[in-house]
Amino acid sequence: MSAQNYPARSKLHSDSEIAIELKPGIRALPIVHGSAECTLLVRRMFLERPPSQLVLELPDVFGQALHRALPYAESIPVLTLEPPTYPPIHFIMEPLEPIVEAARSAFEADIPIHAADRLIEGIYAWTDERFPDTYSLNELSLHELFEMYRKELPGPARAGDLRLQFVDFVDYIREISLAERIRQLAHFQDPAEDSILLVCGMKHLPSIERLLNLSAEEFNEEKEKAEVSLSTAGLPALEYSDSESSDSTQEGPSSEQDKEPLEELLDWNDRVNSSRDEVEISILSRKHPEVLTQPGYYNTAWNLARKHHRALPGFDRIRLQRQVFRETRHRYERESGEIFPPQREKIFFQFARNWSFLNQKLLPDTYQLVLSARAFGNDNFARIFHDILMFLREPGPSPFQEKEITLDDLFRHHKLIRFRLKRRIKRRVPPPRITRNIQREKYPGQWRDLWDGSGICSYPPEDVVLEDFGKYLQNRAKSIMKASEEKTLEFSSSLLDGIDYRETIRNFHSGKIFVRDQHKKAIDAGSVVIIFDEDEDKHPWQVVWWGEHHQESDMAFFSTFPGDQVVGPGICRCTYGGLMLTFPPGRIHDIWNDPGYDRFDKPADRLLLAGLEYNTRNAVVHLAHKPPPPYMTQLANRLGQKIVHIPISTVNPVILGRVRRFHVLSGKEKRDDADDFIW
Repeated sequence: MSAQNYPARSKLHSDSEIAIELKPGIRALPIVHGSAECTLLVRRMFLERPPSQLVLELPDVFGQALHRALPYAESIPVLTLEPPTYPPIHFIMEPLEPIVEAARSAFEADIPIHAADRLIEGIYAWTDERFPDTYSLNELSLHELFEMYRKELPGPARAGDLRLQFVDFVDYIREISLAERIRQLAHFQDPAEDSILLVCGMKHLPSIERLLNLSAEEFNEEKEKAEVSLSTAGLPALEYSDSESSDSTQEGPSSEQDKEPLEELLDWNDRVNSSRDEVEISILSRKHPEVLTQPGYYNTAWNLARKHHRALPGFDRIRLQRQVFRETRHRYERESGEIFPPQREKIFFQFARNWSFLNQKLLPDTYQLVLSARAFGNDNFARIFHDILMFLREPGPSPFQEKEITLDDLFRHHKLIRFRLKRRIKRRVPPPRITRNIQREKYPGQWRDLWDGSGICSYPPEDVVLEDFGKYLQNRAKSIMKASEEKTLEFSSSLLDGIDYRETIRNFHSGKIFVRDQHKKAIDAGSVVIIFDEDEDKHPWQVVWWGEHHQESDMAFFSTFPGDQVVGPGICRCTYGGLMLTFPPGRIHDIWNDPGYDRFDKPADRLLLAGLEYNTRNAVVHLAHKPPPPYMTQLANRLGQKIVHIPISTVNPVILGRVRRFHVLSGKEKRDDADDFIW
């Protein structure tokens, strides 16, 4: 892929100053939760200009559990708090969550981490408020994106919605908690040498910035009002110390009874330590990767990229999407034997991109990508795409047990996608089963051990598809020959075979009448030759098959070896390089070992010669990428026959893929069970 197909990286990888300075010695990085671009900025900042202390928008009750889980961050730990009267609260330490990346980077650099958010009776949650698509950080700086969001902050329009008012009030309490913690930490640092970094959601930063700029008296007054509002709402009061000198601008306490800021920090730590046993640490089960905000493929790639500074500029969601698509195409072609046209990749991403634009996003999400894969491929292609996109490595050694988390446990909206991998239709009761699990080997090489190569035969449903496709090509060749034999002439003395109304209307301005002259030579198509790929090295197996009954044609073909891809016990999948069909059956001999064909070295020429020799009519259909060579056309003329060439690019590629793939069974007794392994 050429470089011009990817977006410019001017902002995301050249801005030396990422964080926003709130006050001397206090910086903030406003993030959008679950954003891969914000996670990349967090990692860059810790590598280029690490802070001396880190404050996170994470409930303080998770503080101790967070430190215990960080050494196993690649395994994706889950922090679970089970309040007595509310549903459990789960915090999934997803690698592409900016808060998690900030904690991991600080832990690796031995930087103190402070979880300073406030959990109010289980109400803590990141709301589903719409934010600008952070992929725009490839063109905009974080400052520009934040200023754009600040201009669109909701104002008085929320006054009539009580639910939104309550959400804003809970956020306000949390922002007071974060600001209180930062003010306490700032009291003990030198702004010229040390710096505090706040990593929080973009929607909270304007309010936190305002609270940090208040004086100590003004801040304490707002905190007291918040406590009164909490008690009025029936919620627990804020568990802060009563110090009036928590602001870093004051030189000391106002009285001996007031607590020092150091004592306030100790009270905070005591409260956190008292709840450390309430938080359960586990490892996310790989059975439900959909609970992650970003697909598992992205998170796995990030765990590798974050370890190497030079790999960070190459971490891009568009590149990852293209990698997933190409891995899916290669696996689909390997498993199914069908050729997936590479031109479809461009149309696929154009469709997915336009769909995301309708939802006011720059890039499609997981749901849109999977549905696009099903639209441009089929259910099997979409299933493989989904498996690769959602893939998560198995967790490494860990003292914690695995835990299954579903979207319902997180109270998230979700949509269901059904993959109709197989459908068998029987005109009997009970109704047919719509889907069936794909059979797998019990151990690698089990099915290959059962293949002996004796008594091989074909799979009847594929024979029907091939015969129907041959009849389709014969009818199409007849239409081509009929069109080539018809001429349009200007009317002179005879109407010949009738008026050509289309040509007459086209020349209406001249006042002339045109008639059709058809030369019926009774040309009919017989043998069918199809050349998919002339490469003999890729398709070394050369065989002749005879029709089993009077409705099947004799066939000669060259293809891949049966043992190259074993898909079931005694069942192998092969791919045609080329084939020839001739009817009626029971006449063809072994053309691959016939001395009379020795002067034709190419397998494609041998098939065409056999088609001419065993043709019972006067035309042979030739479907290939390029027309037959001139010497074959001359030979056909000497035999009184005609070769009708059809470009293979004019045939539906999906149908071609189904025809080109076929299966070889080790015996007719395998036909009863073959349907369980062939899709």
